[in-house]
Amino acid sequence: SDRAITALGQAALSIHPNDWKHAETTNFVYHFFHGFIAAPVSVEAEFYYRVISKDLDKDTTQWERKSHIYIFETDADWKEFQQKGALDPWTGGIHSQGSLFIQRNPEKKFKGSTLGHEVTHLVIERFFGSGVSLWLNEGYAEYSASRCYAAFNRARGYNARPLSHSVPADLYVPVAQLIAMVTYPKEVEQVGVFYSESERVVRF
Repeated sequence: SDRAITALGQAALSIHPNDWKHAETTNFVYHFFHGFIAAPVSVEAEFYYRVISKDLDKDTTQWERKSHIYIFETDADWKEFQQKGALDPWTGGIHSQGSLFIQRNPEKKFKGSTLGHEVTHLVIERFFGSGVSLWLNEGYAEYSASRCYAAFNRARGYNARPLSHSVPADLYVPVAQLIAMVTYPKEVEQVGVFYSESERVVRF
């Protein structure tokens, strides 16, 4: 129902262009290679969407368009997409202009919280715009994704709890410096610290 494809979406669809399949649910349009991968993603995405919008007390029934989710499966395809989209090499998923790009390895039973993280970014941008501070945007996305992922797995009988990663003392960033940051750290090690510490501040 929504055929508006962003430049990054076009880059994604240029990888094995004849193999992509397409479907949609209430709030999302999906682009994928295999239905058995896309179906669980659709269930998760709608679950996270409901939980996050409720947590932020936002009515999402009047969204002007559906968001697109592009699902990659192999490391090779994801790396090719990273190159085509000029993404940071540590990127495991991305939200861009209302579209989400993620990798789902069919060999892994537990898929991690990347989808919940990116859905959170989507909801934040839709309702609060692009001016949200970097630490708050990433910190809340980490916090929300952890809670959502644990809740999703608990509903399926697993003893799952939200995870919060501590920050090593020698890598700690003073809070005043953290909240003033407008770009991600250049060192890969510090990127993880930035995410973890931002989540800790949000949790506090």
